[in-house]
Amino acid sequence: MDVLTINDLLSRYKIGRQSLWRWRRKHGFPSPISPLNARPFWRKIDIEAWESSNILAA
Repeated sequence: MDVLTINDLLSRYKIGRQSLWRWRRKHGFPSPISPLNARPFWRKIDIEAWESSNILAA
């Protein structure tokens, strides 16, 4: 399973941490799959699905 860290995502989209959390609240960005109180990470497939759905909606 390919996973992305928060730094991977910040680099991928060229955004800051606040923007990423805003996207989660307002734009349906996937939640991390990491356990509570652990560094967040995301499945790459979830991120790519979100990107595809947002490209189609634009």
